[in-house]
Amino acid sequence: MLDGNKETFSTPRRRQYISELLKEQKALSVEELRIMFNVSSMTIRRDLLKLESEGRLHRTRGGAEQVRTKEYEPSYHVRIKESQPEKEAIAKKACELVKEGDVIIVDVGSTLLSFVHALSQINHITVLTNWIPNVLELAKNPKIRTVLLGGTLRNAELSLIGGMTRDLLGSFNADKAFIGIGGLSTDRGITDFNMDEVEVKKAMIETAKEIIVLADHTKIERVAPIGVCTLGAVGKLVVDDGIDEKQLNLLRSQGMNVIIAETQEQTH
Repeated sequence: MLDGNKETFSTPRRRQYISELLKEQKALSVEELRIMFNVSSMTIRRDLLKLESEGRLHRTRGGAEQVRTKEYEPSYHVRIKESQPEKEAIAKKACELVKEGDVIIVDVGSTLLSFVHALSQINHITVLTNWIPNVLELAKNPKIRTVLLGGTLRNAELSLIGGMTRDLLGSFNADKAFIGIGGLSTDRGITDFNMDEVEVKKAMIETAKEIIVLADHTKIERVAPIGVCTLGAVGKLVVDDGIDEKQLNLLRSQGMNVIIAETQEQTH
């Protein structure tokens, strides 16, 4: 794995992750995937051949790329439509953690966009973000000071990444960072899918005094291929009430401050 910890994936699970990775990235090479999953190049080529036969990717010379159709949308557009009541509940609960005068960092992700939408009702805060959809939402409230962190544009996600983004983050002193994730597990910590996004997340974590993860219950005990940080680095987790009780108890037994967002409040 790219975080330096090797994990053995079953063939179906590895192929599913490759498919998910290609929803996040335009293209991946055989070499990148070989290193990521700690298998041979021949194994990866067999995976790509199988996934192409299922219509889940296009093989290229030395790798694979996303399948693009007339109905293709950037992946965040798709994610925004998923688990919307849960994301709105998480956003509302997370806003309770923000107070006037705060300097906060807001990450990339559909749950974070719901958070920013709710956040636009709070005045006199400074928001640092590397995601253009967040900026467009925040622009609706002129009493919020919004800082768009520059960098290299990741076209599919409309996010800004790279050394410039990380350097700009390092020049601020933020009170809180609200982070999106690909997965959270008790044994693998916080994980995600895109290496460039992960490097920016790590810079966010280094910059902020407190790290707050926003995730719907489907992300719990899910492991994405790239490590972000340990659970010990997370100050709070805000998750919807769909989380399994055993998972909740396990997280709390390990010292995690888990805040439950009640989705029922959104339907009344």
